[in-house]
Amino acid sequence: MVGLFKYLFFRIHWWNTNVIRNENYPIFGAIIGVASFQSLNIKFISDFILYVILDRRDLIVNQTKTVGIIVVTIVLVLNGIYYQKFGVEVIEKFKSYSKDKRTRHDVIILFYIIITLVSTIGLAYMIRNNY
Repeated sequence: MVGLFKYLFFRIHWWNTNVIRNENYPIFGAIIGVASFQSLNIKFISDFILYVILDRRDLIVNQTKTVGIIVVTIVLVLNGIYYQKFGVEVIEKFKSYSKDKRTRHDVIILFYIIITLVSTIGLAYMIRNNY
C-alpha cells in the first residue's frame, strides 16, 4: 500500500511539472494530493465503522470539525516530512520504470482514485439519506 502512495506522489508530481507546468512547488502539490486521498480513506473507514458496522449515525452527525482538521493536519505533516526527505528518491525510482510498468501502475492508481471517490461519496450519500 505504501508503494501505491509513492507512485501516486510520483504521478501527481509529474502532472504538476509536465501538464500544469508548476515549477515553483511541484513537491508541495504532490504532498497535498497524496494527503487528500489518505484523509478521504481515513474518513471513509471511520464513518463506515460507525455507520454500517456499529449503526451509530448519531456519532457521525455530532462529530466536530476539530477531529477532521487534526487528522488532516497529522496526515499532511507526516507526508510533508517523509516526501521532503525522500521525495526526490521516489521520483527518480519511478522515472526509471519502463513504459509498460508505469502503464500498469497508472491503471492501479486510476482504479484507486475512482474507488476512493465513489466509496466516500456513496457513504456520505447513505448517511445523509438514512439508508
